[in-house]
Amino acid sequence: MRNEFVYFDHSSETKAKRIDLKPSISVPLRNPAGFIEPKLSLRHTSYRLDEQKTGVNSNIDRTLPMLSLDSGLFFERDLNVLGGLIQTLEPRAYYLYVPYENQDDIPIFDSSEYDFNYNQLFRDNRFSGADRIGDSNQLTLAVTSRFIEADTGKERLRASLGTIVYFDDLDVRLNSTSPAISNNSSDIVAELSAKMTDNWSARSALQYDPHAGITQKATLGLHYRDGANRLFNATYRSRYAGTLDSNGNSNDIEQTDVSFKWPINKEWSTVGRWNYSEEHNLALDTFVGLEKDTCCWRLRVIARQYVNDAFDEEPKQGVFVQFELKGLTSFGEKLDSFLEEGILGYQIPEQ
Repeated sequence: MRNEFVYFDHSSETKAKRIDLKPSISVPLRNPAGFIEPKLSLRHTSYRLDEQKTGVNSNIDRTLPMLSLDSGLFFERDLNVLGGLIQTLEPRAYYLYVPYENQDDIPIFDSSEYDFNYNQLFRDNRFSGADRIGDSNQLTLAVTSRFIEADTGKERLRASLGTIVYFDDLDVRLNSTSPAISNNSSDIVAELSAKMTDNWSARSALQYDPHAGITQKATLGLHYRDGANRLFNATYRSRYAGTLDSNGNSNDIEQTDVSFKWPINKEWSTVGRWNYSEEHNLALDTFVGLEKDTCCWRLRVIARQYVNDAFDEEPKQGVFVQFELKGLTSFGEKLDSFLEEGILGYQIPEQ
């Protein structure tokens, strides 16, 4: 059972108390050759709204059952290549049923629609948060194949492919402007990851719309990391949205992103990032900096040039400094989360 209580407060918007309860029961049946797991959930959400408009209900309750059946098989064979590999074939089928209920009278507090990717194929709700529960009568069909070193168990290559078959239209929307889903199947998603050496790895992902015949999203990344905490990333990503923002600009994306952390010696390291929009011929975020890490204190100095969006007329510049006394306090900008978000794989040095 997962339970949650949230109180939402805002100076000018609707205030609310929300209780979200989700008891579930499942029966996982597993053996080395496969698994099957039926699951039944009941999700009850109750709202008590303050400062609602006159004539609008201030007490809203929603209760929906959620039924799923997850299943999969595991096949493997030995390959006498590259010192001995094991190849697996793992087909998976996931059925989900959630009845439709109109939820337009529930305000949006913390919900949004998940990006569509391989993991999304197996979620029981296409929305995050509790303000929307998506109606579903659908079957996910997917398959994964892995190449594993027989003597070490290291996974060298993994490829996955999947899609969703819809038996009914999906009518629950995030808001009134969001389109309902009326296609009989979802986009096709594919993922490929490879561990080429102990230090080098690559990953790619693709989302293809078979109804429109276009690639919605594509990502290709190359990553390096070694025991000396040297880190390098190079990524290309594109997204075809086919929509315009409120200013009439395209929401399509085509970007390259290069980032790194490279130690100079035991105490000094360099960090940097270059995020460039191919579509707009513009550097979106560029920074370079130095870190000094000793037993007792840590110093970071970073110079940055960036734009808030691709249509800013003038880039902004800044120099950020953080000095931290370990175990006590820090002065200046908090740069830990900034570097974690900007450099894939970056980890805060241990105290």
